[in-house]
Order: sequence, then C-alpha cells, then structure tokens
Amino acid sequence: MKLKALGENYVWDIVEKYYMESKGSKEEDFLTQAQREILKDSRKRDKKTAFPIYQH
Repeated sequence: MKLKALGENYVWDIVEKYYMESKGSKEEDFLTQAQREILKDSRKRDKKTAFPIYQH
C-alpha cells in the first residue's frame, strides 16, 4: 500500500498508532436508542434515494 499525500511513513505511523479494529461489536452497540432510530431512518432514506438511480 502506497500513501503519498503526506508522506508514506508519517501517515502509516498514524494509522498504526491510532487505528483500532472492532472486536466483533458494531458501532451501533454504543449508540443510544434515539441515535439508533435516527441512523435507521437515515439509512432507509439513503436506500430510497439510491434505488431509482440504480434502476437505470
């Protein structure tokens, strides 16, 4: 993987230091019920909007 924008080593050091993979839990597990509902509605609107685009 080549990273060129900010310098390969600098960017990769940031990734290695700060990126943490999920250990089997989803981001939704940390949301409140209200936030989950907002996320669900947002995803539903996104799908409704994208559906006609993909039909053509």
